Amino acid sequence: MPEDLTALLEKLRKADPATCNEVLHFELAGYHQPRNQVLDHLQGCLQRACEARGWYVTIETSKIEPYLWRALIMRTDGRTWDHDAVWDSPATALLSAYISAIQS
Repeated sequence: MPEDLTALLEKLRKADPATCNEVLHFELAGYHQPRNQVLDHLQGCLQRACEARGWYVTIETSKIEPYLWRALIMRTDGRTWDHDAVWDSPATALLSAYISAIQS
């Protein structure tokens, strides 16, 4: 993995504080959930943020490396941010693609 989840969340905080606050609210509410529930929450927040911007999202397993995930975010105007994920979850792949898209 090129970066860990903590580093990606710090990038999200700088690039889109509102979405980051929504993501972190899960932990701030005092929930100590298993990793899969936290990642589900993260992915849901990011999908809603993409939808609010009118972006299309595709998440798929990597065709190159099994058990890894790839996320694609595309604007309605046809501009595409393509992130070939080397991540172990769909949520982290989407987070990395979202940060790239928001910074473009």
